[in-house]
Amino acid sequence: TFFCTMKKITLFKTGTLALSLLVLGGCAKNNVVDPTITNIAVTNPDFQLLEDAAIRGDVAVLLGNKNPNDSQGNYTVFAPTNSAFARLGLNKAEDLAVLNTDFLRNTLFYHVFSGTLPGGALTPGSSSASALGPTRRIIRRADGSLYVNGSKILGTDVRAANGLMYLLRHWR
Repeated sequence: TFFCTMKKITLFKTGTLALSLLVLGGCAKNNVVDPTITNIAVTNPDFQLLEDAAIRGDVAVLLGNKNPNDSQGNYTVFAPTNSAFARLGLNKAEDLAVLNTDFLRNTLFYHVFSGTLPGGALTPGSSSASALGPTRRIIRRADGSLYVNGSKILGTDVRAANGLMYLLRHWR
């Protein structure tokens, strides 16, 4: 009976604590916090291979934090979806193991812009520098869709706490 009594006391304390947190939380100002670029990739199943590549290429932590080289702390990431990786023959995390880590990291950095690059700035004929320096070229196809270096831009301006993401699918 001692253990039964202790269990009831523990449940009461836990319930009281939970209720207190709920009441206090209800009084707090409701601040919505945007997820980081890394959080978006981790929580969206369309970016499973990007998440795996970012971990293997040692850039996941970097893209989970503010950009120290930008006054607003932002990055813009041209994020390839799982289908983009599949078009390159990379269908699961194990497939990334064949890639040299430095090559993978540099490829991921090629998809990063240091700062905020809003979708409206992606006009046909424009270009943007990557974190590595080489530029990406923006074109518009006859059907009106935008491409960056041969990859179709599926979505722009996905907001994150530390910048923006664009969703990409390789067309080849």
